[in-house]
Amino acid sequence: MDGFPRNRAEALRLQERGLLIDYVFVLYGPRELMQERQNGKKIDPETGIVYHPVFNWTADTEIVGRMVDVEISDFDTNYDEYQKNREIVIDAHGKVSVKIFLGIGENFRNLDGPSH
Repeated sequence: MDGFPRNRAEALRLQERGLLIDYVFVLYGPRELMQERQNGKKIDPETGIVYHPVFNWTADTEIVGRMVDVEISDFDTNYDEYQKNREIVIDAHGKVSVKIFLGIGENFRNLDGPSH
């Protein structure tokens, strides 16, 4: 799930319902790179898989043909909420959290996904 849980209450609700998360990937990086990760996302409505033209794309023309744009809500509000709650969500999941540090420049971007 991209962007979920967004806060401690959502994380605890998942646990209370017996929905255990294997890993939580937490991204750290400059605002402009985080916004770039949101822009251009497409979803395959048949599988629910989200693709991005820079970070994870597919060569399968059938999948590309049925992709639709991912509706992006207000980035600034979501980013500010993410910054405020990031450590709280990490604490709620403890050992399953994986921190990923992103940077600007081709050397860092390659760590985030396949190069094209």
